[in-house]
Amino acid sequence: MHGGPGTPTFVRCAPSPLTGQLNQPVGAFPTTTDELDRGSSDEPRRSRMKSGGGESWHEDWRADAACVGENLDVFFPLGDQATHHALSNQAKEICSRCPVMDTCRAWALRTSPEFGIFGGLTAHERRLVREGRWNGYGPRRTARTDAA
Repeated sequence: MHGGPGTPTFVRCAPSPLTGQLNQPVGAFPTTTDELDRGSSDEPRRSRMKSGGGESWHEDWRADAACVGENLDVFFPLGDQATHHALSNQAKEICSRCPVMDTCRAWALRTSPEFGIFGGLTAHERRLVREGRWNGYGPRRTARTDAA
């Protein structure tokens, strides 16, 4: 099955628990951030957060992130050093124009994801921040230019 732009090709599918239609990928990893959480356009996006004694729903700031719809490979770079560096720079450029970069960075520093670029920082850079050894270099929010 292959859909439009941003939709990965899946080898196997399982029935949706809600509709019974074969539209749920089995063992596939989403390749764009918009695939991580699709809600109806009528409802605000929400995500489930675990806290202390249980789960609660909250408004999802990630819906406003500049990375929504971008290829996740950019934010989880692999490959040789040159490819890794190029993808990291591309991710940081996207982060630099993100309206929720500071929130994303704070989330990443609080939750310590082992891999990926969040809030414009790599896992290594986040570790340096937490250890108090960060030199302050990294993406800065840039002015957004919205086409009229």
